Amino acid sequence: MKIIIIGGTAAGTSAAAKAKRTNKELNITIYEKTNTTSFGACGLPYFIGGFFDEPNNMIARTPDEFEQNGISVFTEHEVMRVDIKNHTLQVKNLKTKQIFNDTYDKLMIATGGNPIIPPISNIQLTNFYTLRNMQDGKEIRELFKKKDIKNIVIIGAGYIGIEMVEAAKALEKM
Repeated sequence: MKIIIIGGTAAGTSAAAKAKRTNKELNITIYEKTNTTSFGACGLPYFIGGFFDEPNNMIARTPDEFEQNGISVFTEHEVMRVDIKNHTLQVKNLKTKQIFNDTYDKLMIATGGNPIIPPISNIQLTNFYTLRNMQDGKEIRELFKKKDIKNIVIIGAGYIGIEMVEAAKALEKM
């Protein structure tokens, strides 16, 4: 049986690892749009706040480690189209721009959520960020290092929003 998982961060990679442990014969492929897999976004505020410096500390397993366990991982590959009736995907390699098709028996979509951006006037201002992935975290961390950035506003009171308040406070940005 061939399983394809769209999304290679926390949920997708966890599901792939569990499925492979349950049945070693499964053919599992993960397609991840970014260049980061098995990534815990809950660590982003602590990375931004300087509680640790190495962003790879937020990565549980690399693509090579998944490959060693028989799970194929394709980073920087975006699934462009899903044909549920024919069990096929259209995939784009974001590095080479090559588009190809793949087939599956079972499909899991684990792409995570998108930040809700409230209807705020002047939202096109510079220094307006959302925090969803490793790249966002690196950009915000660099911004927080700037001495001329003295005050920030955090919109959102979920776990990551609250942890971002901690990070901002630690860096004296609030």
